[in-house]
Amino acid sequence: MAEHGQGESPRRAYLDYLDREIAHVGFLPPFAVAIAALALKTIGEASGDTLFGRAATHWPTLTLILVGTVLTLAAAGFFWQQRGHLAWHYGKAARPVAPGPGESPPDFAWAQTTAAWRPYRRGFALLIGGVAAYTLALARAAAY
Repeated sequence: MAEHGQGESPRRAYLDYLDREIAHVGFLPPFAVAIAALALKTIGEASGDTLFGRAATHWPTLTLILVGTVLTLAAAGFFWQQRGHLAWHYGKAARPVAPGPGESPPDFAWAQTTAAWRPYRRGFALLIGGVAAYTLALARAAAY
């Protein structure tokens, strides 16, 4: 194995960090879509005097379920956007060539900034809002 130069060790550590984050964020969009799909499937197939049957026939409760679904799907979009940002910075940092004239070298501190994680935070806020809407809908259906 070739020895790394002085600047390669922080680059490798940063790339490993970004790779792990890309993998972690990668499971969140399918998870959020699965929550929304499960909620719609459960309500769509519900019948009778069950909790989900009451939720499917009570308009205010059904509205909350639809709001929860929209919020959860929007969360999946923000998680996907975060993954795209991380992958873009991974590619930028992994370039084997030196920056050309007028280009700046890769910024290894990007992932530590607040703006770097804005889609991630928005995604979690929307996911929590969606789950809260589902919970409130089921509580209303139970009381109905």
